[in-house]
Amino acid sequence: MNKKKLLQLVILAGGKGSRLKEITKKESKPMLKIIDKKTFLELLIENLSRYPIDKILLLCGYKYKNIFKKFHNKKINRIKITCIKEKKPLGTAGALRNASNLLEDNFFMCNGDTYFDINILDLFVSCKKEKAGIIALSNKNFGKRYLKINKNFVNGGIYYLNKKQILRKISKKVSSLENDIFPGLLKKSKLTYKKFNTDFLDIGIKRDLKRAKNYILKKKKKKTVLLDRDGVINHDYGYVGNIKRFKFKKKVIKAIKLLNDNNFYVFVVSNQSGVGRGYYGEKSVTKINDYIKKKLKIEGAHIDQFYSAFYYALSKNKIYRKNKNLRKPDIGMFNLIKKSWRIDMKKVYMIGDKATDKKFAENSGIKYFDINKYQNLYSLINKKLN
Repeated sequence: MNKKKLLQLVILAGGKGSRLKEITKKESKPMLKIIDKKTFLELLIENLSRYPIDKILLLCGYKYKNIFKKFHNKKINRIKITCIKEKKPLGTAGALRNASNLLEDNFFMCNGDTYFDINILDLFVSCKKEKAGIIALSNKNFGKRYLKINKNFVNGGIYYLNKKQILRKISKKVSSLENDIFPGLLKKSKLTYKKFNTDFLDIGIKRDLKRAKNYILKKKKKKTVLLDRDGVINHDYGYVGNIKRFKFKKKVIKAIKLLNDNNFYVFVVSNQSGVGRGYYGEKSVTKINDYIKKKLKIEGAHIDQFYSAFYYALSKNKIYRKNKNLRKPDIGMFNLIKKSWRIDMKKVYMIGDKATDKKFAENSGIKYFDINKYQNLYSLINKKLN
């Protein structure tokens, strides 16, 4: 699969939810409120938008007006969302065919009523160019509701697909991807799969809808690693303010992917006083961060969010003489993380290379590891956190 193209996420949100009976008479399954008035679909998008997705396409059918009102042409975490509706029920395969002119050559796809918390970039890097796509499998869900694919593994409802190869298999009749399209492709080995040793939630029945709130809250509460940038992710040449001076340290991308695969949040917390000193601007920091994201994506890894402190006491720009609390060893950046993310405070780790990083960890009440004591970031994480 082409790893340079835009990453698109297609969400199937057109089902009627007939098994929920009276619950979905006025609202579709994905639009049922779960946590703090947030809908299931909103929570699903928030989680998947942690990855380097460029745009989202919602395929709507039943009670589509509320979905359009909530999401069409809106942004979540800077990702543009577009909605498209079916004029009549077409099934999951028909819904995809109906949106064919809006599909990228390759795209992620997931069910709008399923929460499967995996590193979706694993599908992106594992899918072979000649294949129609790849399915994420779970070995923790059982029952006739799910398509069994490999021994004790079932279809988890997340895919990375090739537009051309999938659409050529979809007829103009009402049809289902899961029942009418995928089995044939699997039999011919045109569709592959990747196994994940974790469960997923499908809110298609009342029992699972009832446990959705606690389930998602539990999944959102994750182990967390905070990384300093210069000296940990890249070689520190002093005030690294442009990509020409940026060089990854050994096995850094492999290390971050290991954290992603083991369900950690990963944040970068970096003092960038070079901005306050006038050596380079905020845009330069953003460009480097975007460069890091691009290189990580190619290998199936990602950073959940970058935090930077531009403070410098003697800055000529008054803006950068403010927010001293953000600069390590003060804990302003950690407070921002705690405010925005549901982290497991018993399992938060800081990895740095300077005395200010160690003091920041102490002030934050979290465990500290000094990268200088280890061969590289991967060996540290593999030894201490994996």
